[in-house]
Amino acid sequence: MKYKNNDSENFFSLQPAINKYNNHCWHSLIYSSPPEYSFAYLYVKTFWKICLQNSHHYSFKPSDDFCLLYSVEGEGILTFENKTISLKSNSLYFWPCTNNYFIEAVSSQWNYNLIFVNGAEITYYYNQFQPFSQTSIFIPDNSKLFHLIQHFENQIQTFHSPFQHILFLTNFFIELITISQTQTSPLQVPNYLLEIRNQFDHHYDQYYSLDLLAEQFSINKYKIVKEFSHYFGVSPINYLVNCRIEASKNLLISTNAKIHDIGFQVGYENTTHFINSFKKHTGLTPLNYRKEYSI
Repeated sequence: MKYKNNDSENFFSLQPAINKYNNHCWHSLIYSSPPEYSFAYLYVKTFWKICLQNSHHYSFKPSDDFCLLYSVEGEGILTFENKTISLKSNSLYFWPCTNNYFIEAVSSQWNYNLIFVNGAEITYYYNQFQPFSQTSIFIPDNSKLFHLIQHFENQIQTFHSPFQHILFLTNFFIELITISQTQTSPLQVPNYLLEIRNQFDHHYDQYYSLDLLAEQFSINKYKIVKEFSHYFGVSPINYLVNCRIEASKNLLISTNAKIHDIGFQVGYENTTHFINSFKKHTGLTPLNYRKEYSI
């Protein structure tokens, strides 16, 4: 399915995140997942092949998706949150689409792929990549990740279940993070942020507030939010909630504990709050999640 020039309205109706179109480009929708896949741990929402000419760009509205941009040939730049990421041939970048962002061609012609991904586990994989996100990642042509990317277009069209998405993307992100670790040095995260994250990781059942954290570390609470979000790609409260939801998922499928007991074990004193939070992050109630994924 390919649209050119004045067919931008069709393009936008298929991918509402895009809000601006330039005539000096073409784009092709390779894949769009069915709505029911939104309940999967990981899934590809849409996959686009795009070509831009020099100095032309797309602007994108915020969404709850994450995006993988793979530069096939040529060069361009990605701009978001006051960051500018340069991408040359065979380079890739991964980021959350929570703010406006812009993609612009620098070379005479830039061919690249946009892969919008989502799912309950996507934040976890982004958190693993985020410390290495100061630059794009070069993908060597002898790497397993390069092979996965080259065959992705054909493979995605043969997927007939969300489990195929989960398997493919899990392998993809493992390879991406492995390559990222060999090419870049992680950001020097302040020790107090590492300690906060460690508390959330291992003591998510405890009560936390920004005021208490500010008092504990003698740091302004607004600075904590700003720096935590900068280094880990997610706010402190959202990181904590994710830890609690991940722990509750394990308890739901590995124990017969009651829903309200599981909620209490992971830090929710109010069962209704736990159920609503769980459904918001997974698309399922705790009970339905247990029925769906218990062995």
